[in-house]
Amino acid sequence: MPTKRTAAQTRKALRKKLIRLAHDNPSKRAEIMPVVAKLAGKMPPELLDKFKGKGDKDDDKKDKKAAKNEDEKMYAKGYRFKITFDGGKPSPLFIKTKGQAAGVQKDHGKGKVTPITGKKAGDKMPPELLDKFEGKDDKKDDDKKGKKAAKNEDEKMYAKGYRFKITFDGGKPSPLFIKTKGQAAGVQKDHGKGKVTPITGKKASVNKQAVKPETEDFVQWVLSTQAPLSPNEVKSFVSRQLGVKTSPKVTRRTGTRFQRGDSVEIALKKHKSKKFDASNYSRFNGKIGTVTELDGSMDILVSFKGEPAPVRFPGAQSSRGVGIGKYSKPYVVEGSAKIEMIYIAGGSSSSDAKIVVDAYMARGRPMETRSASYYTGHVVFAAEGGKGWYFRGFPQQRMSVGGDAGFQARTFNPAVGKVLYIGIFNSRPSKWKAELKKLEDAATDQD
Repeated sequence: MPTKRTAAQTRKALRKKLIRLAHDNPSKRAEIMPVVAKLAGKMPPELLDKFKGKGDKDDDKKDKKAAKNEDEKMYAKGYRFKITFDGGKPSPLFIKTKGQAAGVQKDHGKGKVTPITGKKAGDKMPPELLDKFEGKDDKKDDDKKGKKAAKNEDEKMYAKGYRFKITFDGGKPSPLFIKTKGQAAGVQKDHGKGKVTPITGKKASVNKQAVKPETEDFVQWVLSTQAPLSPNEVKSFVSRQLGVKTSPKVTRRTGTRFQRGDSVEIALKKHKSKKFDASNYSRFNGKIGTVTELDGSMDILVSFKGEPAPVRFPGAQSSRGVGIGKYSKPYVVEGSAKIEMIYIAGGSSSSDAKIVVDAYMARGRPMETRSASYYTGHVVFAAEGGKGWYFRGFPQQRMSVGGDAGFQARTFNPAVGKVLYIGIFNSRPSKWKAELKKLEDAATDQD
């Protein structure tokens, strides 16, 4: 006669069968294991409820309470809204005013904006406070602060000797300060067209360079007595006396438009091509990143600060129609101390250059003699070129026809032309007047 099992033995045997059944049927484990636990008789009721799924409701309550506590903490810090994004990441993102949502969503994608107090601001809220919640006041305040900051920056740069600034299309680099309006031509050649405005709000007259009789005499002395300086002598003066460093000869880069390590800026408004998807151009509009990979012949991968992985930009290697370009950090065009120079140009001049020189000569007053070889201004650049060493400046004697365009950039090459004299403005050789008088006296005696 078989031995009768006790209740404990029966539960133990049943547990073994259920455990084997759960092992063989993974999809049913969620149903079987709570029963096994109950048969063991050692699991607390609340834990057994957890196995059965009843505890999930308690977790929901805890989650809601935690979310409410977080809302209250953020409310105390001045935040009034939160955005829950599609996919839940980042979630939630707290903002102080509802008006901020547009800018946040532009970077992160669309999301649901809700008040963190659970109450919507409505008619009972004072109008000025409602404007604050909607972000209207923020825009006014930001505009005022932006204008004030720009004005302060202008004043600081004006005190350093800068008189104009250039704001480029797309706003980068913006603003770039220059000392003379004529410098804009060279700068815009490298960076693209931009708007040139005086930083004081007043236009300065650029047509006041009258040649004094003493200057006319000085030019006559130089032309009569001075031999051309060698390129090395001029280079030494520019580097040592003016502090303008010589840039190495520029070599044209070969290969694709963008290469690894290039800094790039996304500009959606320049994306005209319908051939290449514009979603990432829109998402990262205005952002600056670094090229990390070249994918195929047309696509590139760009890394952005704060992004977990590089972002693909279809068709970026195309030379036209895509909203991406190389980015250069903003900089200030530095100029040397003001110089005075007698330079006889070599080679042939373009028709435009001749018009500028003729216009300068014609602006002379009735009793004023102007020399096409006389220059004053600031040296801003020096480099090795295909025809040897050269330097560039914005001479006050080379103003664009029409007046408003300012001084034109001018390149001087002592290996092509002849530099008869170069020196710091108002620091002429001490004996030049005496030497000129001797020459004039000798000429009078011969007559």
